Amino acid sequence: MLGGMMQPVVGSGSTIQAADLSAALQDAIGTLAVSTVDNADGTGTATIQLKDAAGNNLSQRGLVRVWTSGRAGADMGAPVAIAVGFSVAGGTEIEEVTADADRIVLSEADGSLSIDPVDDAQDGTLWVMAEYAGIVVSASVAITGT
Repeated sequence: MLGGMMQPVVGSGSTIQAADLSAALQDAIGTLAVSTVDNADGTGTATIQLKDAAGNNLSQRGLVRVWTSGRAGADMGAPVAIAVGFSVAGGTEIEEVTADADRIVLSEADGSLSIDPVDDAQDGTLWVMAEYAGIVVSASVAITGT
């Protein structure tokens, strides 16, 4: 079209609608859900799932940074090594950034990974932090039975 304005055809109309844009970006904007369990044996488990912007599970691999940042009441921020540390149980450990505190993990193909055990030498509550695509989430994990 010469001398005029071209409009893309998307969805039901001749212009991009907010709903079309939202649906197109939903899988491109990722986040995480973190759930924790006290194993009552001096350890806890943290399970992490990649999610899309609408909260649906993402069935894809992703690099996730996971770290402990101290006991409840402490600052939830920089990695803090806990007495025993943690192991990657689901997913593949790519790098140990800080001993007993900070790992880079490749999720499973279904977008999940787990840290088991989160192990500590004393009963209490620890913060588990996870970062995916620049978004950081946190969850507390109770540790009892030490």
